[in-house]
Amino acid sequence: GLAKFGEILRQNNSNIEELSYTIIINLVKYMGANQGGFFMLREDEDKKKYFELTGCYAWDRKKFCNKRIEWAEGLIGACALEKDIIYMTDVPDKYITITSGLGDANPRCIIIVPLIINDEVQGIIEMASFKVFEPFEMDFIRKLAESIASTLYSVKSNLQTRKLLEQSQHQAEELAQLQRYIAG
Repeated sequence: GLAKFGEILRQNNSNIEELSYTIIINLVKYMGANQGGFFMLREDEDKKKYFELTGCYAWDRKKFCNKRIEWAEGLIGACALEKDIIYMTDVPDKYITITSGLGDANPRCIIIVPLIINDEVQGIIEMASFKVFEPFEMDFIRKLAESIASTLYSVKSNLQTRKLLEQSQHQAEELAQLQRYIAG
């Protein structure tokens, strides 16, 4: 499993949204879960942290969801603050419903996993399942979360470097234009 996801992380590391969707679709299928969401840590212009749902998958189809969760809000926020997995097998009614063409029901378990590197949360993965996860599956998720967090950190760093390079090139072009104007 770790080798399969290692390949996914190596192949899809230039677009965070595509990476998050690819991870969640493969993780939901691999774990035999029914649905999942990938929440990326973001900052708004006021440097206020929040989570954005960047990948969502359920019942063999991509879901398009726009969702923002504030830093300390709900179970996603609690997972980020505690920097630890939240695993529930006693899922409250109306927390989440898994819907298919035949009906809908509450899942038997929810797992919420922080993606942490250098003691910093990069994102959160949440999955809902009709089946209860085994201890070896929990260990797998814990190890995989470290690899995902490392990849996210690298991708974010590379994107920031690329953005700064583009800004620098744009400024250099403007300066060269100004120098030609002054000289001419």
